[in-house]
Amino acid sequence: RCSRWHQDNYVGRAIITYAGPGTWMVDDKSVRFDQFRRTRGKPSEVSDPAIVPDYDSIHRAPTNAVSLIKGNYWPGLIGAGLTHKSPNVPVDDRGRPEELRVLLKVDLSGRQPGL
Repeated sequence: RCSRWHQDNYVGRAIITYAGPGTWMVDDKSVRFDQFRRTRGKPSEVSDPAIVPDYDSIHRAPTNAVSLIKGNYWPGLIGAGLTHKSPNVPVDDRGRPEELRVLLKVDLSGRQPGL
């Protein structure tokens, strides 16, 4: 589970959520990249709004939608890959998620020239 906003250090990822809320994604213009370091180790209640201040800018992938996430090593990509995270899901008093997710992700790792 990737509960913190981040970009992936590989070529790309295909992800589909079969049950529960889908992955959250944002455009670069909605990201305060300087806040990644400043909020490292902080709880998501602090880091989430610092990194992505405009909650309404978050794209929430619908259930059963396939998303292709470009990573930092995507050929021809200038800058960072797509900023994304697992959705915020409420937890019960034992820390267990109140809503479960079932998803499949396929990662294309490493630097693969010519893709």
